[in-house]
Amino acid sequence: MIKFGEIIDETLYGPRKRSVNPVAELYGPGPEGAKCKHCKLLIAKEYARIYFKCKLRNNTNGPTTDHRANWPACGRFERDTE
Repeated sequence: MIKFGEIIDETLYGPRKRSVNPVAELYGPGPEGAKCKHCKLLIAKEYARIYFKCKLRNNTNGPTTDHRANWPACGRFERDTE
């Protein structure tokens, strides 16, 4: 059992959820105030739930490549005109 304040070994419990847009780390920050949910490159895959994916990332169809719509946009941001 994990105790409060104990360091989690990711090899035993898997990686923690990312709080930073991995694409923004690669391409730099996007326009001020822009979010991924306003970008053409964000796609939604609908199954029992909706899973967001970014076209700039390799899609593994697993939780590792899930993308948060409210992340700050990256430098490759393309405004969705719809």
